[in-house]
Amino acid sequence: MLTIVFLPLLLSSQIIIEKQENILKDTIVKVNPNNGAKTSIFCGGYFVEDKEGQKIMEGDLSDACSKNDFVMDGSYIARYNNGSIKEQGFYECGRPTGTWISFYEDGAIRKVESFSKSFPSELFESKNVSQNLENEILQDGPYVEYYPNGNLKLIGRYKVFEVRSDVDTLRSIDPESYVLTEKVIQGDFWLVKSLKYGHWIYYNEDGKMLKKVNYMDDIHNMETREVGNLLWGASAAVNDDKTFGK
Repeated sequence: MLTIVFLPLLLSSQIIIEKQENILKDTIVKVNPNNGAKTSIFCGGYFVEDKEGQKIMEGDLSDACSKNDFVMDGSYIARYNNGSIKEQGFYECGRPTGTWISFYEDGAIRKVESFSKSFPSELFESKNVSQNLENEILQDGPYVEYYPNGNLKLIGRYKVFEVRSDVDTLRSIDPESYVLTEKVIQGDFWLVKSLKYGHWIYYNEDGKMLKKVNYMDDIHNMETREVGNLLWGASAAVNDDKTFGK
């Protein structure tokens, strides 16, 4: 049976399609009973139209990242009802990657943000790899926001770290209702997180600097390590079946 799952993700929606004989032979159309939006899914991509027939979302799909699903993989564009671009970027194996740009309805840039590349999918095939690693959306690099008048609102940078924690959150989706549930577990974990890094500068609408904040103090008050340790640990878990994340 073919299953379509929508999950909130950024300003867009994550689309996962369960494979049926590994092939999508025909276009599948689903209509949202709440707002009349129509989603058309075909081999290699999808698009969403509002009840007036205006295309408001489109992107690429691939089955190369998963044994069981088609996921968002490639270009992605979301539009306002007037047809102007609302958000655009790229997905890699179901996760945003590289530079994403968001726009105001008049076409002015609202936000520019950067996301890290996905971790290798084979890391998630080990039972010892934390679910947090697979599901986390990681901002990594420059981050900029603008006011509607075009003036700079804030500028900063994110960096990915492992942060030590005594709790982790396991997330799952009910296959019937598509309801997302979360379960908090206790333990000793290294969780991958995007943290504000270095100096961030904030401005008012007239372009005057409001404040300059150094977030390095926050990082120094946490127990952190470079994310490379996480990759090495995950590789060890896959290859040697060792306990991962401690």
